[in-house]
Amino acid sequence: MKTGKGPEFVRFLLPILSILRESGATGTPGEIVDRSIELAGISEEEQQAVNKNGQSRIRNQVHWARQYLVWAGYLDSSRRGIWSLTELGRTIALPSLDPLHVFKTVQKNRARADGKTTSTKELPDQPAPEEEERVPHRVRILEIIRSLPPDGFERLSQRLLRESGFQHVSVTGRAGDGGIDGIGTL
Repeated sequence: MKTGKGPEFVRFLLPILSILRESGATGTPGEIVDRSIELAGISEEEQQAVNKNGQSRIRNQVHWARQYLVWAGYLDSSRRGIWSLTELGRTIALPSLDPLHVFKTVQKNRARADGKTTSTKELPDQPAPEEEERVPHRVRILEIIRSLPPDGFERLSQRLLRESGFQHVSVTGRAGDGGIDGIGTL
């Protein structure tokens, strides 16, 4: 499903923007990539294709689309592991957005800034300039831990220690008294 002339990844520009609008202007890479592939109607066969680096061609294309949306000013890249809309991304009329025009404008602006031209041929098999998808899981885990009440955090800590081989786990002290000391024996 090519979109006119230009790289195949431009087909993911509108799905990414639509998904972010539906999800309240932010999302994790994993959520957005999966949903973009679904919205674009990518076949299972096409999803199985890998590039010369062994990465999924389609997932790589979604990440390139995200990068072009950042360069075009529609997405904010200031928070690692979170894709979020800028004011422009929130207010642009999606039906009037031409993905190929976005691509060409970014190419022109980047070439001007670099003082050279950039070939579209070099993009498809190169890894997209994107952070690892493991980051959102760490972020989610930290958010969950921070949301736990003190006794919930204590129970979680005790369980983790027990499952790591500690036979006896007890918590001394109380949250808020300057520190919690843990005692455990293997």
